[in-house]
Amino acid sequence: MRKINICVISSNQTLIDDISFMISHLNKVIKKYLEEDKNSTPGDDYNYKDMIYDDVFYTLLKQIAQYLSKQRKQFVLDAYYYETFKKFRQAAKEGKIEFSDDSAFEFFIVYKPKFEQRLSGNQRFTNKKEELISICNQNDIETKISPNSFIFYIDKKRLDSWIFYSSGGYHLRLFDCDATDRRADLLRLIMNHLEQTRFNKILSRYFGKNLSPVTIAQEIKQFMRSQCSEKWDFYFYTGSAIATFIESMTDSKSEISARCFTGPSEHSLACGALSSWLLYNREYVIAITMGMIDEFRGTLANLQRAKANGFIICAESKTDTWQPFQGTINQESDGLEVIEARGLSYVYIEKTNEIADKLEEAFRLYLKKGGPVVIFATQQVLDSRSGQKIEISYAKEKATTFSEIKITKNEEFKKALKVINETPSHILWQCDNLTDSQRELVYEIAEQAGIALADSLIYPGSVSRYWKGEKIHNYLGSLAIYGYSRRIYKFLHNDHRLADKEEQCLFFINSRIGQVATPISEPKLKRRLQVAQVNNNLEYMSPFTDIPINIPTTQFLRNIKEELAVKPYILKKRKNKIDELNKVSKAMPCDQIGSLPFSLGYFFEQLRTLVKELIENQGYQYTGVFEVGRSGAYAICKMPLTNQGFSGWYGRALMGDGLMALPYVAVNTPLNVIAFIGDGARGLVPNIEEQLISKFTDNPKKMKNKNVTVFCMVNGNLSMIQSYIDYQYSRWGSTQTISPVHFNRKQKKKFNSVSVCRKTIVDFDASMLKEALTCKERINFFDVFVSHSMRGDGLSPLTEKLWDHEKL
Repeated sequence: MRKINICVISSNQTLIDDISFMISHLNKVIKKYLEEDKNSTPGDDYNYKDMIYDDVFYTLLKQIAQYLSKQRKQFVLDAYYYETFKKFRQAAKEGKIEFSDDSAFEFFIVYKPKFEQRLSGNQRFTNKKEELISICNQNDIETKISPNSFIFYIDKKRLDSWIFYSSGGYHLRLFDCDATDRRADLLRLIMNHLEQTRFNKILSRYFGKNLSPVTIAQEIKQFMRSQCSEKWDFYFYTGSAIATFIESMTDSKSEISARCFTGPSEHSLACGALSSWLLYNREYVIAITMGMIDEFRGTLANLQRAKANGFIICAESKTDTWQPFQGTINQESDGLEVIEARGLSYVYIEKTNEIADKLEEAFRLYLKKGGPVVIFATQQVLDSRSGQKIEISYAKEKATTFSEIKITKNEEFKKALKVINETPSHILWQCDNLTDSQRELVYEIAEQAGIALADSLIYPGSVSRYWKGEKIHNYLGSLAIYGYSRRIYKFLHNDHRLADKEEQCLFFINSRIGQVATPISEPKLKRRLQVAQVNNNLEYMSPFTDIPINIPTTQFLRNIKEELAVKPYILKKRKNKIDELNKVSKAMPCDQIGSLPFSLGYFFEQLRTLVKELIENQGYQYTGVFEVGRSGAYAICKMPLTNQGFSGWYGRALMGDGLMALPYVAVNTPLNVIAFIGDGARGLVPNIEEQLISKFTDNPKKMKNKNVTVFCMVNGNLSMIQSYIDYQYSRWGSTQTISPVHFNRKQKKKFNSVSVCRKTIVDFDASMLKEALTCKERINFFDVFVSHSMRGDGLSPLTEKLWDHEKL
């Protein structure tokens, strides 16, 4: 007879009595209807009411009797009791746990009120579950595990800390409930286990089987490893149609070399992939369920704009399904046409016999490096397990070295070189996305040629005030439609008027010169400025570019460096101007007014001073995350940066993208992180705080040498739009800019070695913030109460003409 063994780890006698009671009565029913008389009527002879409890437990037992009378399975339940994990481990090690033939541990019940406080909730239970399985495996103790095999009991007073972490693979229960309910619950879970493992043919079909990975997952993993080695990530948001594919991609036994991430929404996955591509050149596979590609919002277009290479696997309906649920291919529209209209590459795999050919096509599209490749697949395809390797032909991309690039120095390059070496023009380079090696070349050339440097709203920190601990004298600030530093303004203008075309040349490096790049209008760019543009794609050359340099960025920089020979008097003139501009203060007198609540100018001037001190005296480095809105733009203009950060302003400037990307940036960067968020963005997207915390509490090594700080500027107003209304209509207040205010509770918690601090800031406490920014293994969420003001932050060239910008 099959024996169902239950492992109980508890010293709580009440729980032990509950389990014994439940096993005793269930075994009586099993014996009655599976051994003695299978033809008897359930409930006729057995005296249920001698159990004392005659309510829900009694009712369940009668249902079980009725159900078992129709089965032909013979088994009995038995329990093994251990006071602690240590005693269970010792018994297993000494061989004191012996089962009869055809027997195994199938059920584990643990009562441990004081699980390790250093672990996050989910990790506490997951670790204990894995520890129980590991003990059995290491000591040759057979286990038969189902989704109902683990129960963890906790005390009610610990509910706040743990209940929100309950997930699949175990059941979390309070011990404080009524004894009748506790025993009935045990009975229910045991029967759920037995039904799934033995009685129900549909539910038990996969029990105990080692399933091979689904074919499409296996092939995509192999392809990504061949192309990217370990430099790719897997992002997923589950759904019934995509669940099997995700399971194969995330299975710990699989040979996946990527890191696996989920998030609070599909949109967050796209934000994570975009930030990882822009900052770290990491490629990606994203898995989403049917119809959810629309949930990527404009971030899908941003991935395409960035040419972010990777796959998006999206479940889809079959073409002949009548009015499919969630499917985008239906009788009224075709979602594939929408994707094509957006300029995205895609394949649609409808049948299993198409997998090889369609995957080969998808891989060829990927190798063109044109951005995301969307693979739409039916559930039949996503669930298919061929068990055999399919033959797909594709070539591993060969990396092109600089020595293999033809050194081209065309006429336009020669014009640019002449401007740098021979003309007395002042030169400003605005740099978009750069690699570290390109950034080094830019700094060297700028120093040797007297070139001023600016970063942008979409690539903050592409060049910055500090680099590898050194101060970059040539960096003057940001240049963008909503990010106009005072030094850049004074570089380009003479007495609030753009300097003559002959006096200066503005280079856009690796840029499309989109509207976001500068507040200067297109007519003025064409008429009043000499513009040089370095871009390897002719399609991106702007209509107002005077010197279009169609050369790869690295090649341009190396060619310039090789032939750099700036005339001494020109170099001196340029350096004198940069020296003069570095004396211009970023702060205005009004920024020193410490009102309560503060102005943005006051807060950022105080924070800038603090961070500058940390950089210069303690070697502090950080990756910035800048949300769309006034606070994000202000931070880009005002804060001293040490590295390139991630900006939600990229592409379509989607409010919330910076915040959604924050957990992924924080995990990927080896540096500290400072994020600048507005309350408008926070109210627009899901709460990512727990997502951010879990990224580190489940993997504390990622947090070992760094700190994450999130500043959320709170005033109940969409300040940027309100500023526009202030300027345009001179009318105070507008209901359209109201944003609900949410304050964090003041609290500190610790998970693993990671501490979490939430605090509302109404007064600038430099010593508190210094500790917060430098304390390792700490996540800070600071709500900063600020007042609305339309002035003083470079949102428009108009601000430089206001009274509080007058030179003293």
